[in-house]
Amino acid sequence: MPSATSPHTATPSDPTQSRTGVKTRLAVELASTECYSTSVASSRAPARPLRQFDDPEAFAAARQAFVDAALVVLSRRSDLDVSVTEVVQEAGLHNAAFYRVFESKDGLLLAVAQEAAERTVPVLETRLRRASDAPQALLAWATVLLRLTATDKSARSIEAFALERHRFLRRFPDAEDRLVEPVRRVLQDALAQHGVAVADAADVTNAAYELIMGQQATWIARGHRPTPREVERVADLATRLLDTDQRCQEK
Repeated sequence: MPSATSPHTATPSDPTQSRTGVKTRLAVELASTECYSTSVASSRAPARPLRQFDDPEAFAAARQAFVDAALVVLSRRSDLDVSVTEVVQEAGLHNAAFYRVFESKDGLLLAVAQEAAERTVPVLETRLRRASDAPQALLAWATVLLRLTATDKSARSIEAFALERHRFLRRFPDAEDRLVEPVRRVLQDALAQHGVAVADAADVTNAAYELIMGQQATWIARGHRPTPREVERVADLATRLLDTDQRCQEK
């Protein structure tokens, strides 16, 4: 007598087959939502699975894309009140990617500030190598930093940190090592190389940093682009932090 069911066909009431079907549907649903359907869409770069950011190169590329996009957005605004949506759209990526790379908008602004610091340090090193004594080294260091406020483009690149410096330092434990120390170290090492005692070099550097950063923030907050003469006057003031005896000794 033939079997009531075909060996290749499960009855609708088979519980095993029913559970398997549910698992299959869940797998399909999870796969279909991996790209986060609620993310911001872009015609330039369609959403892709976030697993791509497990690759360090892909992660670094996305990070740079968001930093570059933030600079573009900042250049169109008169304040730091940029939105994640604006940056995501400018980068041509999606919200899920943004929050995989940065934990918050502050994290992005910190990265923007870090990029500015990383671009500035080599310029400082080059200029200070030409200095023949400690006062010249301090003058060159202060001048480079102050001139960053002289044009709209360069001022925008440092605006986030100049205006939000203390909040960043409080919120991010490593912000000082990432943003402050590299800039200070260039001057401190140069002063020591020109005969300033290590302790004195550290004290002068810290004071000079606060003076220059304070002036940067004031000019940026006021939307002021300093003239060469204004830059020269403040930079010269910074050199007075060196003791008179030390300045005479250098001569």
